[in-house]
Amino acid sequence: MSWSKFIKYSWIAVLFVVHGCSLDNEDNGVMPESDHLINVDDLLEIYNNQNTIIIDFRSEEDYLKGHVPGALNIYRNDVTIKKGAIKGFISPQDTLEKLLGSLGIQASNQIVVYDGRGACESARFWWTLNFYGFDNVKVVNGDFDLWSAKGYPMDTIVVKREPVNFIFPKGVNNKYIATKEDVKRAINDPAILLVDTRSIEEYAGEFLKKGAFRRGRIPTSIHVDWANSLEYEKGKEFKSVTDLLYDFERKGITKDKEIIFYCQSGTRSAHSVFVLAELLGYKNVKNYDGSWVEWSHDLTLEVEID
Repeated sequence: MSWSKFIKYSWIAVLFVVHGCSLDNEDNGVMPESDHLINVDDLLEIYNNQNTIIIDFRSEEDYLKGHVPGALNIYRNDVTIKKGAIKGFISPQDTLEKLLGSLGIQASNQIVVYDGRGACESARFWWTLNFYGFDNVKVVNGDFDLWSAKGYPMDTIVVKREPVNFIFPKGVNNKYIATKEDVKRAINDPAILLVDTRSIEEYAGEFLKKGAFRRGRIPTSIHVDWANSLEYEKGKEFKSVTDLLYDFERKGITKDKEIIFYCQSGTRSAHSVFVLAELLGYKNVKNYDGSWVEWSHDLTLEVEID
């Protein structure tokens, strides 16, 4: 090779490496942002704010072992229907108003919610409040383990507040909810994408979780595990925007489509709705509240199985 060609190709290689590293650094730095997302470092700055209500969305057992100082404890059974064969549906409005009022929460408060599961449970609570028109809520990016790992303050005191009369300030918001009828229509509509956010074993019909009646999945649905949106080695925080978009778009989950997520009972799928709607700016995403529990109990409906 001539000296001139050596110099030419050497510069090309250098530019390629520099440009590639630049792109990598840029991609890695684009972290999700939303008015309804808060990092644990920012939570540290506001957790004792008088108008901020911190919700520990874990089991009472975990709450009693240690929680963010001042946090109130709510868990899944407090905000879902527990009676009947098909459990897990969102609780009626008056039930939730009584619960929030009994905890001393006012409609003027800002609610910040964390859990112990990478914001999965927190996202379901965000979705629940959003359905009833309450949008002054932030989901903690990460979970309590990340707060604890950073050595931030913890307490074991059970927090009690003076009960108040809580009324949701706005009407019902149907933007992010899908019904069984919506899902039935989606099966035959190529413009609507059904996405199963359960484990691959549940999707394939190899495993049946308690509460469901049959194994399998809703026909035509594709699989994207909800947990794939998290950085498990980094405190279970959300992946970068670039990585999230790549993961969803390579599955055909693009912004031009209507997307309905489901899981076992609408919790894991609420997390995926939060990711697309709040972090990635998708405009038409919904959570099937009844999810696989409801679908599997209706023997008139078809299922697919590997």
